[in-house]
Amino acid sequence: MLRYFLSYYPAILILGAVTSYTDLKFNTIRNKHLAYAFLYGIILFTSLSFLNALPLQSDRFLANILISIIIAFALYASRLWSAGDAKLFIALSLLLPVNRYGRLFFFPCLAIFVNIAIVGTIAILAMETLHIISKPLIGLKNIFSKTNLLVFLKSLAIIFSLTWAIPLFLSRNFLLSPLIELIILYISYFLIYYFINKFSKYRLLIILILALGISARYFCQPGLFNSPADLYNQFSLSAKYSLLFVILRGVFLNNVKDKPGATSNKIPYALLMFLGTILVNSDLIASIISLFAFRK
Repeated sequence: MLRYFLSYYPAILILGAVTSYTDLKFNTIRNKHLAYAFLYGIILFTSLSFLNALPLQSDRFLANILISIIIAFALYASRLWSAGDAKLFIALSLLLPVNRYGRLFFFPCLAIFVNIAIVGTIAILAMETLHIISKPLIGLKNIFSKTNLLVFLKSLAIIFSLTWAIPLFLSRNFLLSPLIELIILYISYFLIYYFINKFSKYRLLIILILALGISARYFCQPGLFNSPADLYNQFSLSAKYSLLFVILRGVFLNNVKDKPGATSNKIPYALLMFLGTILVNSDLIASIISLFAFRK
């Protein structure tokens, strides 16, 4: 295992340093740097497979890469990640297919994704707090903007009408931890949100889809609609998920590039991805789990 870390961590450190620099200075992540990382990862994977020294079974290793591609595509399609951010996440998932939270996150890319979200949230909250302190009226106006309100209401409609079926399906067919179910729920939500936005000009179609979702929920969960208390609790839970999505959207959207080479005052996302990856084997996730009273 020590030999494995010595093989991969230098590549992660080099990739993180180079992409953070180009992201900060030129507002871009260059494909040639990602290509070197992919090539190195593939060569090392092939070598370790030949030596029968992979830290993960090969099928789990490949599935980890596939899931990282799905996550990256979902956030790229939702326009919350740039193409460079998405490819960098896949490269980092290829270079770090092990983590100390293997029992909680069966696939390492999920732990990397959670760590990135945690680091990004801390950074954005710190930045927004400083902004509010320096310019309180502008900061509060940004937080309670019309855009954020519309995103919240749209999220609430989607979560209550459509995504309720995802955790129901997962709980009936798979034995997953609550955190993994939450990640799957949000990745699925990003994709649904993207398609809803893409066809937003067809308002009648969107309304019909939402209505069909509520009708299906009434058919599958009739007891929910017959109990005002249960309906209120479920609606409140959907509102909490929607608020969390607005926060995560702010974290991811804060780092989307406009054009390569354009100046930006946004936090370089490559740096957040780099920090989130190298902290995967730290106590960061465990501390957050303890803070929110989750259980492994």
